[in-house]
Order: sequence, then C-alpha cells, then structure tokens
Amino acid sequence: MWRHIKHEAQHYWLGTKLLAREVGISFGIVKQILRGEDLTRREYRQLRNTSADLLKMIPFAVFILVPFMEALLPVALWLFPGMLPSTFQQEWKKEDEMKRKLKARIEVARFLQDAVDQMAVEIKKKSDEGGTAAEFTKFMEKVQMGDARVTNEQ
Repeated sequence: MWRHIKHEAQHYWLGTKLLAREVGISFGIVKQILRGEDLTRREYRQLRNTSADLLKMIPFAVFILVPFMEALLPVALWLFPGMLPSTFQQEWKKEDEMKRKLKARIEVARFLQDAVDQMAVEIKKKSDEGGTAAEFTKFMEKVQMGDARVTNEQ
C-alpha cells in the first residue's frame, strides 16, 4: 500500500515539474508571438496543449487544495477521464487511447473505401448503359453555345 502511494505521489510530482517546464517554454512562445514572429506547427501545438493543460489544472487544483478531497480523485477521473493535464497521464494510457483511435480510423477508412468501390461499380454500370464522356462533353458544349435545347429526357 505504501509503495503504491509513494509511486503515485512521485508520478504527480514529476507531472507538476513537467507542466512547470512546459509553461516556461510556452511563455517563450508567447513572447515570440508578441514580437510578431510566426510560429512553427510544433510551437503552435506546444502552446495549444500547454494552454489546455493549464485550464485542466483548475478543477484538478480543487482536489488538491480542499482537505481530504484527494480521496475522491479516482472517482472523478473515472467519471471524467480527460480531466488530468497531459503531463500527469501515464504512457500506457496514452498508447491505449492512440490504439483505440487508430482502430476507429481504420474502420472509417474501410467503410469509405467500400462506399467508393460500390459507387465505382454503379458508375461503371451506368456508363455501359448510356453514352460516353465524349458524348456528354459535346452535348454540354452545344448547350453552352445555345445550339441545343435541353429537355428532361436528356
């Protein structure tokens, strides 16, 4: 039990130090913005993530400042898993989240690929039944020139 408490305390201490370091880096990026310099994609992402982490610290600080409320922190994290700043999250949780998102993206890509394949088959069937693209282009040129009359059957 004592080992677990010590491990968690060390984890949160290192997370706090890392957050302080990131705030310092972000402060330098803000100075860069105030000087009128452009940000790289990496600097922009760093500033955005640090700002989000600082906003997440507000509810997290309540658990630390109110006496004996830290006992409810696991319940709050269970109810609101995104509540902790990124510097306090463990690597295996990040990896699990990345794997879950990757699986979802693969599934969406598979669905879209199937939809595109089905549309291609339908388009192929229609092109076999009807005219060619060249005929359509000629027809559109006639319509644009005013030489052809358009009806609903066409």
